[in-house]
Amino acid sequence: AALENPLAKGVRIRTAYFDERIRKAFASGSTARQFVTLACGVDCRCLRLECLQRGVATWLVDQPAVISSFRKCLPELDERPDISTVAVKFGEELWWEKLLAHGFDPSLPSVFLIEGLVMYLSKAENEEIFRRVHSLMAPGSILLGDYVNRGFLDHPMVEPFVDELRKYNAPWTYGARSSATWGRTLSRCGFEVREDRPSVELKTCAMRIKFLLIDYIGTWVPSYRVYSAVKKRSSTEQERPKGEGSPAASA
Repeated sequence: AALENPLAKGVRIRTAYFDERIRKAFASGSTARQFVTLACGVDCRCLRLECLQRGVATWLVDQPAVISSFRKCLPELDERPDISTVAVKFGEELWWEKLLAHGFDPSLPSVFLIEGLVMYLSKAENEEIFRRVHSLMAPGSILLGDYVNRGFLDHPMVEPFVDELRKYNAPWTYGARSSATWGRTLSRCGFEVREDRPSVELKTCAMRIKFLLIDYIGTWVPSYRVYSAVKKRSSTEQERPKGEGSPAASA
């Protein structure tokens, strides 16, 4: 059999990783009841994951053309009032304002998924998104996402892939130097990373050591990673008596 494309395999592993973390986040006993996917594309988790069909409200956020196509391909969305599609003209409209207008409640715990997006943005744009997400999150909320290292932008090994993206005028422009760098970026935006791992099958000790060395020393080698983070509690939230709700995010 032909070998699977490494990037395609990484995406498949990424999907399985997020599916499992989402199931865990919405497991029995969890207080999270809101799920948001930014730049959702054709994410159908709200239809295929059972945990998102038991009292969980979902918001799918993307550009109007993407949302329109998505709804045409999935007419069953019309039968799911718990799923809201939010069409946003990025650069002209504020996605967080439209999310709030569609019923998202920042006083309730939520799970945000930012999948396949940060690579296309600048460092400043990414930090703005994460700060906005943080402002919308109640204590106990979870952030899931992915990113690449700088090696994924510059290494000759991935040049054909990078060239293909340029043909579609959609180049990848951002990569973190390492997982430690990425963790500091999220920390500045109010998040604490709980898990960060390469999107590969780490079946052997040799594989684990290999990717550990890439992350700490061989940062020029392409690496595609996934992570899970939580909203850090502010000193105000830590001092607030039990029973007081979290303030709504400012627009």
